[in-house]
Amino acid sequence: MIRLNFAVGLTVILLLMLILGGFTVIQTRKHSQQVSTLMSENYETINSGQRMLQTFTGLDALYLSVPDREDLPEDRKEWEAAHNFISRYVTSLQNNREIYEDPELITSITVKVERYLELFSKYLDPKVKKSEEEFRDYQQKISELRQEIDGLILDVFRDNETAMFERRDRLARSVNTTALIVIMIVLGSLIVYLLTSFQMTRSIIYPLMDLKEGIAQVRQKHFDIEIQQPKSRELSDIAESFNFMAAELRKFYAEADHKVMVATKTSQRIINSLPYPNYVIDESCELFLINPLAEKLNTTIGATGLPNSIRAKAMEAISQNRDLFVNGVDKAVALGSGDTSVDVLPQIFRISQGN
Repeated sequence: MIRLNFAVGLTVILLLMLILGGFTVIQTRKHSQQVSTLMSENYETINSGQRMLQTFTGLDALYLSVPDREDLPEDRKEWEAAHNFISRYVTSLQNNREIYEDPELITSITVKVERYLELFSKYLDPKVKKSEEEFRDYQQKISELRQEIDGLILDVFRDNETAMFERRDRLARSVNTTALIVIMIVLGSLIVYLLTSFQMTRSIIYPLMDLKEGIAQVRQKHFDIEIQQPKSRELSDIAESFNFMAAELRKFYAEADHKVMVATKTSQRIINSLPYPNYVIDESCELFLINPLAEKLNTTIGATGLPNSIRAKAMEAISQNRDLFVNGVDKAVALGSGDTSVDVLPQIFRISQGN
């Protein structure tokens, strides 16, 4: 289960990173194309408009500045080139009219430019008979129409500038949205990582810490410890084995303690059942054993005679004229151990002629 959760967490994080990378690449390419399109269209519109104005100025200088009809240049190459360029410019405006805020402006330019080209063609056509007054009238109408077209082209510039700013703002909003989505994906990956780490900590680290603490308790011979079984199957088996081991050790030590207590009580009963050796001292200060069972036991275990420690203590008391002996068996006391001093020699009592 732990491995499955860990694998799922890593897979989700990897997928989120792949999605983030792909989304970032796609959005970057999209924004680059939008910026490139915005720049190229804006440049083309402005450049074409400027060339349009220059073309009108060149036509005016070449054909409209003459005083009478006989002074018109016979070469029409400039006019033909200008006519083709103006037609292409109008066609370009018609094709891109959706990018402008006021499409009717493009329609007005188209109508006036067509009227301008028509009047200019008639103005230059030698087949069209014109009086001096009509010639001047053509010049005036063409100039007035050209001024109107110039104003409309300036309006196109302003409209194009407004459209460019709007598209720039849309692009900026799109970039901000992309950044927000990227941040959300990164945060999602971070959340998945934190959840996976938390799950791993809760499923592995904490149980291992409990197991470590349990081992330390067992090392100190505290076998009543019992750790909780984790949800994961692998660590649950380890925890179950540890608890079983602790229970077995607890049972073993309990049985061992019981056996020791039983053996101690048995030994105590055996010792208590053994006959105490009773020593007596006569009037001549001779010590001797008078208990037949004790004498038989001492003979069996090879401990005949009076123990040297008791004999030495008795002889020391006799030499110092100190009386350490009791007159009755009921007053005899148990022998002390080690350096314990006694006031009465144990299990030794005095007998006299009257006893």
